[in-house]
Amino acid sequence: MDNRGLTNLLLAIIAGVLLFGKDAMVSGLQGLFLVAVAIFAIWLVLAGCGAILSWIIREWGAAKSTEERASVIFATLAGFILTPLAAYTFWLWYTGVQDPLRVAVNSWLGWAWGAVVLSLMAGYALFGGWNALRWLATNRSALPGMILHRSRAIVWGYFDFLGGPVTFSIREWRERSLAGDGTAMKVASAAFATFIGLIFSLTAILLTFGVVIGILSWMGML
Repeated sequence: MDNRGLTNLLLAIIAGVLLFGKDAMVSGLQGLFLVAVAIFAIWLVLAGCGAILSWIIREWGAAKSTEERASVIFATLAGFILTPLAAYTFWLWYTGVQDPLRVAVNSWLGWAWGAVVLSLMAGYALFGGWNALRWLATNRSALPGMILHRSRAIVWGYFDFLGGPVTFSIREWRERSLAGDGTAMKVASAAFATFIGLIFSLTAILLTFGVVIGILSWMGML
């Protein structure tokens, strides 16, 4: 605002005070300020809604699979529920309500958010189960061999951990020999691997005893 505009504004304020009185002018300015604040708040809300709508349209257009579209839907519902839920929680806290978070969670907004989360979990469970059934139908003939291979790997891994002080050190010595390291480096590395293997071995033994005792207790033998 230039000097002439500022001068005209001051003259207008002075004229208003002389014509209507100071109290009327102050009340009018307060009213104009409140109207300006309300217009600015409405503009912020509309701008935020426009940005959210643009994001939804952009992400929905970029989604290429059912899982990605479900993620966009969940994010949209989360925004439309969590935003008023957070505002309601803040209002409860501002008004002095005891335990505002509990009150907000037990409101219809909280129940709506719980329903959205449960629906998402159920949807992912159904989607995962459907994919698992499709995979089983496609790989039905190879399933026994895969189960046998995985079982063998688990058993050998268990015995590898159980004999960690020996198996770890032998493997480390072999790897260092292939790398061309000297005797001192191979001995130091094998000693460290023996220590790590001892920790894994004790862990495997303790877990084995725990599982055995749990099974015997479940069978009523202990």
